[in-house]
Amino acid sequence: MNTTDFTYLLHNPNKITKNQLGDLEKLVPAFPYFQAARALYLKALKNENSYLYNQELKKTAAYTTDRSVLFEYITSPSFLHDEKKLEPIENAPWEEVQKAEAILDPKLFERKPISEKELSAESILEVNRPLPFTKNDAHSFVEWLKLTSAKPIERKLKIEDKENIREEKFKLIDKFIQENPKIDPKIPTTTDNLAKPFSQATDALMTETLAKVYVQQNNYKKAIQAYKILILKNPEKSGYFADQIRAIHKIQENNK
Repeated sequence: MNTTDFTYLLHNPNKITKNQLGDLEKLVPAFPYFQAARALYLKALKNENSYLYNQELKKTAAYTTDRSVLFEYITSPSFLHDEKKLEPIENAPWEEVQKAEAILDPKLFERKPISEKELSAESILEVNRPLPFTKNDAHSFVEWLKLTSAKPIERKLKIEDKENIREEKFKLIDKFIQENPKIDPKIPTTTDNLAKPFSQATDALMTETLAKVYVQQNNYKKAIQAYKILILKNPEKSGYFADQIRAIHKIQENNK
């Protein structure tokens, strides 16, 4: 991939081909801090609905200094939109027209009941599909990053840089000693645990994406609890959420 092709893809991320996806896959590990390449690679995996997307998102988060910027990117309309253009059919023969009319038969689109045996629990839970983060999933995104083992990657500082940082810290300590500031202790006005509301996820923050996060991290207890909360919040989708809970129980039984 040359500079011209890369620049074109930056302006047209929905035009990434499978061959270019392979080029990006080689480019990212060669230049791990090249954020533009990682952004395009993520977009390409999302377009292909690749099972590699979630893992690559973890790696990108590890290489990203400000993860809020990453969240804004993966929830932006340009990232979520997958442009699929259909090529017009010119001078179609009569036989093809008849086939098209047959396809438009409404009976063909009637939903057929699918037994649980036809679908595996993993298929029902869609464990290998990209996590569908949206603007409302900021809390889910943060929780997902907490659960992942990926840690922010620290760049190695030169010896001179380390010495400069140490000297700056020593100057601050000397300044503190010279000024000898007095700190008056404040008496707490309440014995309540002010951190408690912020340390526990409330029902209002519960989303389908967060439930999927728990499933992908094999935190089945929290996933079941999440889907139960979602049933209460969205009774119209209770059947779907109940299917997810049954699928989780099935996985738990298979793992015993």
